[in-house]
Amino acid sequence: MSTDITTSERTPLTAALLLELHRMARSGLVWALFYGVFSRAVRSACPGPPSDAAADSLGEGACVTATLGPSPLVWLATAAVFVWALGRLRRTEDVLATRRIVLWTSWAMPLIPLVAGALTFWWFTAMPLDAVALAEDSPWVNVLVERYDPDAP
Repeated sequence: MSTDITTSERTPLTAALLLELHRMARSGLVWALFYGVFSRAVRSACPGPPSDAAADSLGEGACVTATLGPSPLVWLATAAVFVWALGRLRRTEDVLATRRIVLWTSWAMPLIPLVAGALTFWWFTAMPLDAVALAEDSPWVNVLVERYDPDAP
């Protein structure tokens, strides 16, 4: 019994978009790498006398160092957009619909880490340090807060 392999009707559509899919995946990886590298920041403060509002929430004589890092949710969202696009491309048979999906995905994949990085960095620098210290357990940002006594040996 011999098997005859015939080409599918979708083969030209898939072959034509293979380079665009490769470019889209490479773009997503580059933007995820940029997000991981450029979404890091450090802030430190030693509040003044206990009458200071920051000193009340942080504790008397305590210093705080907050380190911002990339959130894994941003990488997960970028990967989810790519997987969603692959699923939609698998079901489409129209060239225009395929190009629209690729165009939308090629805009959304870099936009997610770019907007998330900009908003997170703005939030980290604009908020008072005691508010940043309270967001230590937030899933949206990765903040490591270290409290220490500056007078300790």
